[in-house]
Amino acid sequence: MSDLDASVTFHGSPDLVIDLDDDYELVSVVTSERTWRRTTVEGPYMHGRALVNAVLDVETLTVQVRCKGATWTQAQNNYQALLPYVSAFSYQVTVSIDGYTTTYTCEPADVSAPLDKFAAMARRHLVTLTIPTSPITT
Repeated sequence: MSDLDASVTFHGSPDLVIDLDDDYELVSVVTSERTWRRTTVEGPYMHGRALVNAVLDVETLTVQVRCKGATWTQAQNNYQALLPYVSAFSYQVTVSIDGYTTTYTCEPADVSAPLDKFAAMARRHLVTLTIPTSPITT
């Protein structure tokens, strides 16, 4: 079985690349279902409903990152360094999996980073980023 080449790049100054190495380890990337926001009308003398308008709704990109370090302090510093990238009002994230690349325009992310005693002992901190994205990608 071959390894999967995957990375997530948070564009900033400088760009922050999360892959399978270094201080940040990419654990998972999940994109949401494509959903529509519909405007419809219904009436007492018609079957079902009539579609008036439909636009794509906001999607969600969920990224799990393991912040690592030689010490717990370094792992926490890496976690803190990640936060400004996902806190901006608008920013871009590029997901690349085996050469297929998609760039998302994002809103500020919701961040979950519960403290686990055994992960702390291993100098790792698992962070889940729930990122609202525009449904139009490049």
